[in-house]
Amino acid sequence: KTQYASRIGCTGGSCGAANILGSKFLGENALDYTGISLENIGRSFKQSTAKQTLAIGTPYYGSSDIGRVYLVFGDTSSNMNDDYDLSDLVSDSVGSTIDGENAGDYFGFSIENISSFIGGDSLPEFLIGAPGYDNSSDTDAGIVYIIESCDDSSSSCGSYKGKGVSSDISDTAFGSFIGENASGHAGFSLAGIG
Repeated sequence: KTQYASRIGCTGGSCGAANILGSKFLGENALDYTGISLENIGRSFKQSTAKQTLAIGTPYYGSSDIGRVYLVFGDTSSNMNDDYDLSDLVSDSVGSTIDGENAGDYFGFSIENISSFIGGDSLPEFLIGAPGYDNSSDTDAGIVYIIESCDDSSSSCGSYKGKGVSSDISDTAFGSFIGENASGHAGFSLAGIG
């Protein structure tokens, strides 16, 4: 299991003990490679405060490497302890999970915050790469999914964007970019360029 140390509950200069979201997140299964990608995706998905959301990629999650991304919400620090097991994330209602579509997609291999690219509403959007995705006859062409953020006041917030919810990417993505060629592995790495 992979561990990740975090202080994303901090806002501004106030990073006292009460503001620490959790010092270590523990992966669910051996060889999931939890934390191979990490991204602060900003305030998103029905958070009532300005605290941040941490996205944790786990591309080898599941017996067939479908992949999973954990979204840990920064306004729920009181429900966390120093060694927090991500298997409790949904049942404790302190975050949500998004799973990939297909075996061998390696969903969550890369994650990138792209800052209000779509909605113009000051809420960030983010990208999730799945470089093992097969496009028709093009094996391992890869795909990049666009996830649109929302807040409590938005009618576009689906139930899958709330705390304590598990969903898969086919229900969650705003759109996607699919790789052109076999073994192209689109989504292997991502970067916002401003």
